[in-house]
Amino acid sequence: MSQLQLLGAPHWRVHTPVPARHGIAPIDALVLCMLALDGPCERRAMALRLWPGKTEAAASRNLRQHIFQIRRVAGDAAITGDGVIALASDIRVDVHEAPTRLAADAQAAQGELLQGVLAPSGELQNWLDGERAHWLHRLAQALAEQAGRAAAAGRCDEALPYAERLVAQWPDDETHYHRLMQLHYLQGHLGAAMEVFRRCEETLWREDERRPGAALRALASTIAAASPLVSPAPGRPPVPMQMLRPTSLVARDAEWQRLEAAWQAGQVMIVSGEPGLGKSRLIGDFAVARQALLVGARPGDASVPYGVAARVLAALQARCGAPDAVWAREEAARIAPWVDAVPVGPTHRPRLHAALKEWMAAAWQRGLPGVVLDDLQYADEASLEVLLDAAAEGSGHWLFAVRAAEWPALLRDRAADAPGGGTQVLQLQPLTRDGVAHLLESAGVQGETARQWCDAYCRLCGGNPYFVLQTLIGVEAQAQPLTDGALPVVPQLMEMMARRFDQLSPMARRLVQVLAVAGEDFSSEMAADLMELPVVALGDAWRELEGACLLEGQAFAHDLAREAVQQLMPQPIAVALHRQ
Repeated sequence: MSQLQLLGAPHWRVHTPVPARHGIAPIDALVLCMLALDGPCERRAMALRLWPGKTEAAASRNLRQHIFQIRRVAGDAAITGDGVIALASDIRVDVHEAPTRLAADAQAAQGELLQGVLAPSGELQNWLDGERAHWLHRLAQALAEQAGRAAAAGRCDEALPYAERLVAQWPDDETHYHRLMQLHYLQGHLGAAMEVFRRCEETLWREDERRPGAALRALASTIAAASPLVSPAPGRPPVPMQMLRPTSLVARDAEWQRLEAAWQAGQVMIVSGEPGLGKSRLIGDFAVARQALLVGARPGDASVPYGVAARVLAALQARCGAPDAVWAREEAARIAPWVDAVPVGPTHRPRLHAALKEWMAAAWQRGLPGVVLDDLQYADEASLEVLLDAAAEGSGHWLFAVRAAEWPALLRDRAADAPGGGTQVLQLQPLTRDGVAHLLESAGVQGETARQWCDAYCRLCGGNPYFVLQTLIGVEAQAQPLTDGALPVVPQLMEMMARRFDQLSPMARRLVQVLAVAGEDFSSEMAADLMELPVVALGDAWRELEGACLLEGQAFAHDLAREAVQQLMPQPIAVALHRQ
């Protein structure tokens, strides 16, 4: 299989019989670009387009020679047809694959279309210039979509590289600065957000002698006041940004002290908690305070060997530079193609792991305080192994975070086997009533109103900070006061609860169904009787539900859990269970 690279200096990547890279001459590149972007072309028309000053016979002869050169490198079947020619369907083209590659890497699809190539005629140059402009438009759309999708899912750290690239590549477009400023605020980096504004001011004045527009100036003013507004969706009132991300970490003083103690003692700490309890906010703020490197695994990483490790290497290089050891850079290039080195010889796993540890050692020597890794439930096993090995060696400081019900087996085994208490686990718990009241106040709710509605939020959300904030946003979206003491049930939270129940064991799911139907009459004896089991057999499922913050005592920990189970249970099943 051959890969046609049209971005940057055009070249082939041919994979058989051995991997190789071949440059492409300008005319050959134009032929391939026309076939890749316009589809099948009539041979005579293409020849006259490329050589407008020649006779039809001479132009056709030239085109035949260039097609021969292309086939010599990429294979006889690279270009098919006779009167109408086309690019073979099995040739991969980087421009076509760009959306998929960008979804995995914000720095993919670099370079100008046919960089350095000039067309032989004015008409063909106009076509090439138009295709270059069209490609840049598609690229901007793809980057903005990836940034928007990640931000909407609450993964601001994942959205940032896309937003940064948009600003870097289109420095005169204020909408890109606006997006980047909001993302920095949502991560709590107010200084970084204002630095983006200052960069915008300098760029616009230098290039066009103009000031940022009113919308961007207003956002800068509100960020400086720590109470900015998110641009509202059409037809909806604006949502205060502090509801999306309170300006300070709330009610986690004891947890912060434990992180601080473990950090100072050189112990590895694993923060675990159910989705929404705020583990990412806690470790993110801690990483900022300690000036540590913060990297997160992402959905899909589990299927990419060393994918998370490569992301760590990228962050290390950006922060501390690459190590001096040439062999370490060569080995790293096997999993991180952006490393300025060429691998030598076959892959040798122990040598690759040694190289990754060499990168870490160089970072410690250059003053990196530590590494904070989030969402390890998504990480691939190869990355986990090498990163956990590096942490176990005792160099630098390490902090990990993982969802409570989704620990990778390797992480769980390493935590259990850690000798001498070298690894600690911090299990986050829901906020207390006072913590919920403090959270409401930090999100902009007036003190008296926060105290008045605190119990209602505790009943519905059970002290889960994310649930509280999303419900608060739902209240704000109604744009009318609550009068009956009932809070809205946000559909997004129902979907989240449904996904959580899908992760429960069959026994735990049966147990919560009994609880949802029985209500106040529920007891362990009743559940055991209905499920035709001894009471002791419910122990594991009971502990699973308590650990998932779904069960408290002999009742649901919060009303969202009860509502979700009742919605998920088919009505005939609920009726039959009620009859029993």
